[in-house]
Amino acid sequence: MPVYEGTIPSINMEQVREYAAQRGQGDADDAVLSEACTTVLHLAAPKAVFQQGYYDAASHHILCSAPFKLKSEQIVPYLEQARILLMAAVTIGPAVEEEIDKRFLNQDVAGGIVLDSAAAVATGQLLDQLTHHINEICEPKGYKILWRVSPGTADWPIGQQMDLANAAGGGQIGLAVTAGGMLSPRKTLTALFGLVPTEEGCGGSCSSCSMSGCCGSC
Repeated sequence: MPVYEGTIPSINMEQVREYAAQRGQGDADDAVLSEACTTVLHLAAPKAVFQQGYYDAASHHILCSAPFKLKSEQIVPYLEQARILLMAAVTIGPAVEEEIDKRFLNQDVAGGIVLDSAAAVATGQLLDQLTHHINEICEPKGYKILWRVSPGTADWPIGQQMDLANAAGGGQIGLAVTAGGMLSPRKTLTALFGLVPTEEGCGGSCSSCSMSGCCGSC
C-alpha cells in the first residue's frame, strides 16, 4: 500500500470564504480567513494511502485485503469501465481538529467554523494533489485516471467511507473508526479511482451523467 506524504503550500482562501458563508459566517473578514488558513498550514500533517482492488460484479464487492460490499448502483457502470481500480484515503491529521474543538469549547463559534472550513478546503486540496500524483506515476505505464468518486456522491452512502478507508490501508496513516462508527481524524476524505489505458476515454454526455464533475473527462 503506497503511502504518499503530501504538502499543502497554501489554502484557497476564496473557497474557505464560500464554505464559511454556507455555515453562517459570510461576514468573516480577510484577516480572520487568513489566520485560519495559516493555523491549518501550521498544524496539518498531510498523508495519503492508496491500494489496488477489483470490482466483482457477481457479488457486488470490492475485492482487496479488506473486501466490502458496495452499497451503490449508480457507480457500477463506471466501475465496470475501469481497467484498474484504486482505493484511497487522505487526511491532514488530528492536530487541526483538536484546535477546532478547542475554539468551540471556548465558545468561539465563529472562529471554530472558519477554521473548520479552512481544514475542509485543505483536505480537498490534498485529495486533488494525490489525484495528480497517481496520474504522474501511472502515465509512464500507459494509464490515466478516468474518474474519481467518493462516498456521498450519487447514491453511494457517505457511511461507506469507513469501509473504503480500511480497504485503502488507512491504518498506515493513522485512520481509525471510533466507537460511534465515525472516521477519525474527521478531516479525512476517501475516494475510488478508475483508471483506463491513456488512449481510452468516455464517449457519453456529461450533462446527463450521475458522475458529472467526478471524472477526468469533465
